[in-house]
Amino acid sequence: MKEQGMTETVQRSGDRVVLRYERVLRHPVDVVWAAITEPDQINGWWGTRPEIDLRVGGDYVSFHATGDRVVDRIVRLEPPHVFAHTFWQHV
Repeated sequence: MKEQGMTETVQRSGDRVVLRYERVLRHPVDVVWAAITEPDQINGWWGTRPEIDLRVGGDYVSFHATGDRVVDRIVRLEPPHVFAHTFWQHV
């Protein structure tokens, strides 16, 4: 079931899949931006503290319950509205 104010798309190009999720949230933009970009805030709701080099080309390192250390790359950054990174890119 889709939430009101949510859109999602899946695009395939060769062996690459791009997932895009957009949600309209009833919180101030600065609060949401902090929740998705500040390691301490992410740790508060996700339970693990990522390492984030918050710039295009920077690393987004997350630690999963499986023991995996996952290093992704930030590919687009337009504070406080766009934060795009690769997903599950092992290094």
